[in-house]
Amino acid sequence: MKLFKKALTMVVLIAITLPAQTPTGSLKGVVTDSKTKELLIGANVKVQGSVLGASANMNGEFEIKKIPVGSYVVTFSYIGYQTVTKTDVIVRSDRITVLNAELPEKEIQSKEVVVTGGYFNNVEVKSLSTVGFNQEEIRRAPGAAGDISRMIAILPGVSQVADNTNDLMVRGGSPFENGFFVDNIQIPNINHFPVQGASGGAIGILNVGFIEEAKFNAGGFNSTFGNRLSSVTEIKFREGNREIFYSQLDFNLGGFGGSIEGPFANGKGSYLLSAKRSYLDLIVGAIGTGAAPRYGDIQGKVVFDIDQNNRLTLLNIFGNSVYKIDLKQSNENGSNLFGSTEANQNSVGINWRWLWKNGFSNTSVSYSFLKTDNKWNQSESIIRKEENNFEGAVRFRNTNFLKLSKSSDLEFGFDLESEITDYKIYFGSYTNRLGLTTDEIKINNKLNSLRSGIYFNYSWNISEKFNANWGVRGDYYNLSQQFNFSPRISLS
Repeated sequence: MKLFKKALTMVVLIAITLPAQTPTGSLKGVVTDSKTKELLIGANVKVQGSVLGASANMNGEFEIKKIPVGSYVVTFSYIGYQTVTKTDVIVRSDRITVLNAELPEKEIQSKEVVVTGGYFNNVEVKSLSTVGFNQEEIRRAPGAAGDISRMIAILPGVSQVADNTNDLMVRGGSPFENGFFVDNIQIPNINHFPVQGASGGAIGILNVGFIEEAKFNAGGFNSTFGNRLSSVTEIKFREGNREIFYSQLDFNLGGFGGSIEGPFANGKGSYLLSAKRSYLDLIVGAIGTGAAPRYGDIQGKVVFDIDQNNRLTLLNIFGNSVYKIDLKQSNENGSNLFGSTEANQNSVGINWRWLWKNGFSNTSVSYSFLKTDNKWNQSESIIRKEENNFEGAVRFRNTNFLKLSKSSDLEFGFDLESEITDYKIYFGSYTNRLGLTTDEIKINNKLNSLRSGIYFNYSWNISEKFNANWGVRGDYYNLSQQFNFSPRISLS
């Protein structure tokens, strides 16, 4: 017994004398010019509220190690550039948090000291009605549940068509007039249970853990974006870790799944991959209380640096949505309609970014499709509605940026889009409660179309507080066989 007490006393003394091991992580990223994407060698990076910091090396890269786990504010500064502040930077235990920064250029002034408040930076060039937010802001937004569309819905000038869908009306425009771009690749719809002829659905597809930043343009966007009148949302997926393999399991109200990321080709490339599935239908099926929707998605991003000036990015976003109800469940709900609705959607594309002197270009090729299969019966022998629809598009997009001087720059490029649609719809004859009969309707229609566009946009910073943008866009659509000329101008 005495021996046990002595051993216990020694263990307690050792535990008291040993220093507490605080879990730490690290920050790593690249600092570039916000316009030309030029590397800013020697840029200063500072973790506010601490003595931790670093400087960007010859590749514009920085790394800060042994940061205690927590949420931080990080500032980036460089002579001749505006200081950029990143808030809500989460450092996790034994993990590398990738944090990139793009600094806007600013003339050096030595006559006076200007003190400004706030961390919210103006978005360059597209400054009118533009709101930017990062991953953490989306994740913690009240009521958004990690859904970027629901966060956009609370912004000024935006409203939802209904509470149970992500169909957004921006300044009174149709939901179809909203455009979404992920890493320069157009995504027709970023929602599960997509609505044909619109850009909304029941719940978002995009993995919020993959989003590095997003910019929502509610008006005043330049001629770079065609065929959209209400809004454009530009989303940038982060890169996977280029040093260590990571894996993560997720379980929340939206579903369960996981993600992996890591390096390849000796750090010249990285990959991100995630998969998710809802579980409400499993619970409902187990307790036998009715029908519930099922949805899932797979998405990933692969990045490979050919050299310092050329980078390839491969992106894929897939979603599946299913809702089924049998006759028994339908009768329990007081209805006689039963059947199923299924939608499969996918967008895959590759983007080539080429850096030149005082500019860069992005060139992408992508393919998107939406396939819906619906069948609803009024009884075992009467078909009420049956649909087998397909919408597909191949897109080529080229955008170029050239810095002409310290106060002016030019954007130009062109895009091509080939659309393939195949609609097979059948409505069975129907007699309502008043005895009125509607004859059956059959639709079988295939349509192929081609659209091309060319544009340029000139931006002139007349002064620090006055900016002018003007440009022009030309589009040709083979269905109308007309060429549309669209001039644009904005002053801020």
